[in-house]
Amino acid sequence: MSENIFDSIPEAESAKILERAKARGADEGAAYAGEIFPDEAWELVRRGDAILVDVRTPQELSNVGAVPGAPNVVWAHAPAMTPNPNFVQDLSKEAKPSDNVLLLCRSARRSVSAANVLADAGWPNAFNVLEGFEGSGADGWIARGLPTTLD
Repeated sequence: MSENIFDSIPEAESAKILERAKARGADEGAAYAGEIFPDEAWELVRRGDAILVDVRTPQELSNVGAVPGAPNVVWAHAPAMTPNPNFVQDLSKEAKPSDNVLLLCRSARRSVSAANVLADAGWPNAFNVLEGFEGSGADGWIARGLPTTLD
């Protein structure tokens, strides 16, 4: 399984989680704030230090499940997966540019695109949640045993 901050820091503080996520993003050359693992994301949300935003379609949420309490702001509309031209405006109803916004999709592809658009729009704290909700089967939100609406 991938490197995880909780393997080395048992009582990780939010600032340390964000610092590591920013370092991962910088290592990847990301234009957005950083790359965060699902369990790190959940820890920040649980502590009230970030807003997790699910960018999947409503159909995905109803078929596969969602993260309890996470707002859904669609990045691309099914079935053609047409980009949502109002994504930033829609997200502004759920979060502020100064918030730590953690973007989650199925496999961490759409969330990267969404994070890039937010960075370009002046949201300095937009993070991609690595592995996504479903991941590859061996990783991701579900495989890590994190809360879902299907629990």
